[in-house]
Amino acid sequence: MAINFRASKTSIRGSVISVDPLSKTIQFCTANEAGDDLSVSLANYKDRAFDTEALDRIGKTVKAQLEKNPETDFSRASLILPDRLFMLDMVNIPVIHRKAMQHSLSLAIESIYNNAGDLNLMTYGVQQTKQTATYGLVGIRRDVMENISNAFTQNGVVVSGITFASNAMVNGAMALNSKLRGETFLLVDIKAEYTRYAIVVRGCTMGYYDLPFGYSMMYKSRLASEDMLFDHRAGELLVLNAKERARAKQLTMEGNYAPEAENGEEGTPTYEIAADGTLSKNGRKLPKFMQRAVPKTKEEFMYDNFRIFVKWALDLITNNRETVSLAKLDTVYINMPSEYRFLFDVVNKKHEGRGLNFAPLMPEDSDSPLSANLELYGGFFLNKYNEANTF
Repeated sequence: MAINFRASKTSIRGSVISVDPLSKTIQFCTANEAGDDLSVSLANYKDRAFDTEALDRIGKTVKAQLEKNPETDFSRASLILPDRLFMLDMVNIPVIHRKAMQHSLSLAIESIYNNAGDLNLMTYGVQQTKQTATYGLVGIRRDVMENISNAFTQNGVVVSGITFASNAMVNGAMALNSKLRGETFLLVDIKAEYTRYAIVVRGCTMGYYDLPFGYSMMYKSRLASEDMLFDHRAGELLVLNAKERARAKQLTMEGNYAPEAENGEEGTPTYEIAADGTLSKNGRKLPKFMQRAVPKTKEEFMYDNFRIFVKWALDLITNNRETVSLAKLDTVYINMPSEYRFLFDVVNKKHEGRGLNFAPLMPEDSDSPLSANLELYGGFFLNKYNEANTF
């Protein structure tokens, strides 16, 4: 099994093409000579599967774009694909002789992935102690990448590099803010209609997530209902019901009974054992978010809606302990319009003492085409920053 390593460099030239199911578009991007402005053309894209028919439609879209804009330079095009086409993982192996470690790494990967031979894989070193070495792993199905590359090549586009959207987003952030290069952080790119998250460890993208809503839901006069924005309540209800069943089982095992909810009663009640050993029933307590005061000003409404993005950031950090434990993650960098910049002071005051800081991607107020199209801008730096995730 071949494991590829890349270390070449590139600069702002050529073009970037992004197949983006979140915005339901194929994006064609070029930069001006100074590299401080972008020109972006959009074509509709509604397919989710990269089957033969979808690739044929993508190819025709690319060909039509070239015919419409013959002056566009596609002799060197970076291709950005959806995150879901790529797998990210970590592998730990014992520290031994360097050549033996490469062989051990290949064996470890083949033992984990039965279809390792069908994957185009890259590895990169993340951490090494006296006993073990941790490698990051990124992969994509070989046939998928080849079919997508051929769809572009056959229609006049020379693909110079391929990566996934979150990685390109991180590249764009590093190009705009040199402080992020080689660092560990959580990056959040909040666009109008969707949001991308990326966990970055020592300059390498090691995790991603997306939400199907963006800053357009940070209303100034009403609160957003998350279950209306994102259908994930089924999972939460499953956990809540499991906890209630576990609690009832525990009470039964202790020799008490767990009566069922009365007809017409909303929710499942909680039970407590009194000092005399009897079981008393209490009404269900309201969750903390329902005990919050109702906002009065537009700033308060915006902050309460912004808390949804903060919650997901904290959840991603909490639920990816193995990844974030590799290096200290103490900053969440957020890219969003300067209109919402005041929210950083509010959220940091609310989370003071927790060891986590929320900061804007750019130190100054700016709404440039570069930050508004972060992943497209990052496509010009595929082999300069985060090159381990570029094929």
